[in-house]
Amino acid sequence: MGSKWTLLIVSACLGALLSTGCAEGKEEFIAKARREARNQNYEEALKYFEKVLEVAPGDYNALWGIADVHQREGNLVKQAAMLEKIMAEEKLAKDYAGVVKPALEENYNRQGMLFAGADRAKSEAFYRKALKVNKKSEANQGLFKLLSGNGDNALKKKQFKAAAEAFNGAAKLRISRKDRAKVKGKAEIAEFFAFKQEFQPRFAKLKQAFIDEKIYNEAERMFLLPVRAEIDTEGV
Repeated sequence: MGSKWTLLIVSACLGALLSTGCAEGKEEFIAKARREARNQNYEEALKYFEKVLEVAPGDYNALWGIADVHQREGNLVKQAAMLEKIMAEEKLAKDYAGVVKPALEENYNRQGMLFAGADRAKSEAFYRKALKVNKKSEANQGLFKLLSGNGDNALKKKQFKAAAEAFNGAAKLRISRKDRAKVKGKAEIAEFFAFKQEFQPRFAKLKQAFIDEKIYNEAERMFLLPVRAEIDTEGV
């Protein structure tokens, strides 16, 4: 009986030691990883953070540390993926959203700026992601410039409907009153020309019939519409 209790106590002690050892190992790995990151030894830093995840899968400090390393080395794609992974975990999202969300917003905004010249569709997608995280984001200004530019380009190409959509989209963003008034004015111009562009081909097909029926005077470019009205002549 005595040997049985001794065995149980030894097992419990070993379990406690192993548990403590893991905890100490995790903290040691995190400390080393952070030190390597500060020294710009990013590959080594990532190795230590990965060791932490082997011991404690889903550890916030390791996940955030990996995201931080990717940010330091300029890999915005991998940084975003790691931050999104944190936000996908309900417990982590609840506890750390106040830190992770601003980092995600900044990441999306930066990617939006990076793609603005090379891939405007991608740029718009990232700006809209940033706005989903924070509707007051600086991405409002970036997206406003992008959509306004899209509208101006569409006007030059006489793509009036597309121009109107771009300008109206820009007007819905959180921008100054001056900018909103300016872009709304452009939207109205684009909408007018879009209507004209759509109406003219249809009118050309019907014009001869209007002329034959004396509804349209081509020389004066004027519609002549007959008007009928009942006049009360009693008492005249």
